[in-house]
Amino acid sequence: MEIAQRGNFAFVAALSATCVAAGWVLLDPAANLPILERGLAHLGGSQSPIQRGLLISVYTACLGQLGRLEDLRKLMPDLPGTTIGMERARVFVDWALAERNIRAFLDGLRAGEASGLLGGQSADLAWVRDLSGDEPGARAGYADAIALCEQVGDLSYVLQPRLRLAILEAARGDLAAAEAQVARAREIIEGPEDHRGLVGVLAYADAAIAAARGDWATATKHFERSLEILRRFAVPFEEAETHIVWANALRRSGDRRRAPEQLDRALEIYRRIGADSQWLERALAMKMRAQGSESAGVKASIAVVAASVDARRPDLTMAAGADGSVTLMFSDMHDYTGMTERLGDHAALRVVADHNKIVRTQCEAHGGFEVELRGDGFLVAFPTPLAGVRCAVALQRAFEAYSRGHPEQPIRLRIGLHCGEALRDQDKFFGRTVIHAFRVADLAQAEEILVSGHVKALIEDRGFAFSNERDVTLKGFTGQHRIAAVDWH
Repeated sequence: MEIAQRGNFAFVAALSATCVAAGWVLLDPAANLPILERGLAHLGGSQSPIQRGLLISVYTACLGQLGRLEDLRKLMPDLPGTTIGMERARVFVDWALAERNIRAFLDGLRAGEASGLLGGQSADLAWVRDLSGDEPGARAGYADAIALCEQVGDLSYVLQPRLRLAILEAARGDLAAAEAQVARAREIIEGPEDHRGLVGVLAYADAAIAAARGDWATATKHFERSLEILRRFAVPFEEAETHIVWANALRRSGDRRRAPEQLDRALEIYRRIGADSQWLERALAMKMRAQGSESAGVKASIAVVAASVDARRPDLTMAAGADGSVTLMFSDMHDYTGMTERLGDHAALRVVADHNKIVRTQCEAHGGFEVELRGDGFLVAFPTPLAGVRCAVALQRAFEAYSRGHPEQPIRLRIGLHCGEALRDQDKFFGRTVIHAFRVADLAQAEEILVSGHVKALIEDRGFAFSNERDVTLKGFTGQHRIAAVDWH
């Protein structure tokens, strides 16, 4: 088809619809890029803005699936108002904004009675909820998308929501519901048409069901087949998702050794393509959960901080001491969730603001470098263990004074410290030192300062007293590890 001979809107719309189906629905975006590039070249920079905007929307969605995120980010400012392809592209770089825009787009479609597009957009909304950890919202969204797609006979868009819903149902143990969704999808996928990379999603849905049944030989075969297909079609986000589904199945089976290994492979893919921190944080939070955490759930503040820092891997050169080491201090408020429930969101935010101000004041006074803040969770880096522990003591004393003045809502801090060399092997530092410090802090109780044995050995001749020294098992690490509490009263 010669684009030069056909530049009208009807042609561009037909071209876009074809590329939508073959690109992101059937997971073969690479095959469509040359076609879309020819169409964009024909329309030019200022001609036919509506047609051009439609093509750019589809083009950027395909870039996102291919993991070409730098190219996608360059084009995002040029995207038109909310369109069918644009928000699918935005999911790859900003889940929250994508969800808001998809909601707005759906409202507009319903008002205009554009029922033919509702199923696809509902599927995208459910996907964002799924990525964000909203399992009930994702399940309901996928079910809505399936119903809407079936209402208009859309056999392309209905497949992914069916398969993703099947994975969620298998994860919660409803094998009958999971198998029913996969069976309906299989009828279409194994029909006469070529469903390209989507067969890889079918394979990891089959694997999830087999794993839930305890048939690990079959599950492993399907997971490996999924990876082979998705690599062939060059869709790295789906390849990473296979590892994540595999890891979650292993975790539910109680295999805490192999589950983190699969999540590490997903993280390698995300880092290779330069995925935004939201993708890495999701996988890292799952890894911490797979390894086990003393915190109440994977959304505990210091767990989220640790995940975010390992995802971003910031340059800590400025915080390193003369020997190249960095001392890391994790802290968060004890029973933050309970406080929020008692006080309400607005009053709790005022308490958190007081908390953050005190932490920052003391850290600055002791030469600390704020690495990360998430909610009430801090990670602060110090050039020496002595500076870090002195700051921790100052913090506990400051909050003791604050609590005397605010008996209606005292602030009780948990603090943990560990140190390691940051300048030679960053992978080792972020993969072990940061997580080691997190694990130590995760064991701390309210109003406690816990330090690793290494930190204790470096400061024990500097006038500090210690108690409750013991060897513990740290999740994700082999052997026993010494920790001790610093007596700060």
